[in-house]
Amino acid sequence: IAAAGVASRRGADDLIFGGQVKVNGKVVTEPGTQVDLRKDRVAVSGREISAAAVQRKYYFALNKPKGYICSNKSEHEDGGEGRLVISLFDDWLARWRQRQARPGGGGGGLPPRLFTVGRLDVASIGLIFVTNDGDWAHKVMHPSTGITKEYSVTLDCKPRQEELQAMAAGCDMGGAFVQPLAI
Repeated sequence: IAAAGVASRRGADDLIFGGQVKVNGKVVTEPGTQVDLRKDRVAVSGREISAAAVQRKYYFALNKPKGYICSNKSEHEDGGEGRLVISLFDDWLARWRQRQARPGGGGGGLPPRLFTVGRLDVASIGLIFVTNDGDWAHKVMHPSTGITKEYSVTLDCKPRQEELQAMAAGCDMGGAFVQPLAI
């Protein structure tokens, strides 16, 4: 289910525990159930997952505009303000659904579950990746891969030397210590 982009791995577990997943017409209650989409018919909430959905991955590079949230949650669900970055893909998803509905288009299965790779603040503008490939997203984001991320910051005044030193020293962000490689 996660490989098809229907839900995150945790979300897939919730769907299974909620009785929303059927394999060959039978409700599945065990998250570790193995399936072969070439032989088995898998449906989530009544909609069938095709083998093509699992194999097809999408990758987008987006210049995130100011006022958009890098989350799949409703903008009001977590008390935040702004619109969801994912909403910028509504037209693309509508065209995807139209292509699927055409004869030979794939049968109108579940649309890809797009999500942002990392986050930018709602007031920030800049590059953000959007995909349905969880493995790729993990590789891009996880520190163990050694991928360097570069951020350009525009200030309304020149920072003092002690401010630059404080930035270079790093800080705690949400329980994790972060420190720039260079300023």
